Amino acid sequence: MKVQFQKIKNKLTEPLLKMRFRLLPLIAFCLINYTFSQVYTDYIGAGHDAGIIVSSSDEQIRSGWNESANAANTINGLGLDGRLLETSRFLSQATFGTDLEYIKLVAEGSFEDWIDTQFALSSPEINQLTRDIFQQALQMWINNGGDPEDYFGPYVLHFLYAWWQTNLNNED
Repeated sequence: MKVQFQKIKNKLTEPLLKMRFRLLPLIAFCLINYTFSQVYTDYIGAGHDAGIIVSSSDEQIRSGWNESANAANTINGLGLDGRLLETSRFLSQATFGTDLEYIKLVAEGSFEDWIDTQFALSSPEINQLTRDIFQQALQMWINNGGDPEDYFGPYVLHFLYAWWQTNLNNED
């Protein structure tokens, strides 16, 4: 019984020993690289601009904007409006468009709060709006000499009109 146990133990540990000898050089290589790698804490940009002079052929100033495209802002960190960039990207994906003032307003809070606010806004009942649009279209059909029995709906086209009207005219 003891001999069988020893054989089973050898069968289980033998592959592990082989694997250990294959992994040992890799581990040693990683440790050596980590130990002798260069730590670089000084870099150019994001406020690390001591002794650097930036020149440009043009510094853009847009009408209606207080900000200007100052060449030094590319290196001194003042041009890094990360939160505004994040907010602008978020709003471009979550809305049909916005302006700089709204981007700045949303950037002051969290995206989660903005989403919660959007869900809290009242929205017109799209089913009722679909029926209203259908009634308007039916009335135009009749006014132009069409038979009301030949006009089908409300169907997907009326819903799409209602959807676009709701989403383009809502507060959000």
